[in-house]
Amino acid sequence: YAYDPMSVISEKIDNGVYRLTLANPLQNNASVSIEFDKGILEVVAADPEISVDQNIITLNSAGLNGSSRSIIVKTTPEVMKEALEKLIQEQKEHQEKDYTASSWKVYSDC
Repeated sequence: YAYDPMSVISEKIDNGVYRLTLANPLQNNASVSIEFDKGILEVVAADPEISVDQNIITLNSAGLNGSSRSIIVKTTPEVMKEALEKLIQEQKEHQEKDYTASSWKVYSDC
C-alpha cells in the first residue's frame, strides 16, 4: 500500500527475499512511503536514502530528481506445499528393517 504517489518495482529474488526499487515520480524532493504487506523480518541491504520502520519503507527523495533507490528485505518464506508433501511421502518409504537399531531410533525420534 503506497501512502504517496510513487513508482515501485518489486522483484522476488528468492523464497522470502525481495528487492524493492522506489522512486518519487513527482520529483518534488518529498519523502514517500509504502507499506510492505508481507512483513519485513530483516533488511539485507538498502540505499542510504531508504529507511524502514516496521513494515513502512520510506524513500527520502530530496535531490534525487526522480531517480530510483533500492532495498532488499527478508520476509517469512512461503511454504512450498508440494515439495513438503513429496518429502513426507519419501520418508514414509523408509522401513525399520533397512536400518540398524541405533540409527532407526535416531531416525524415528525425529
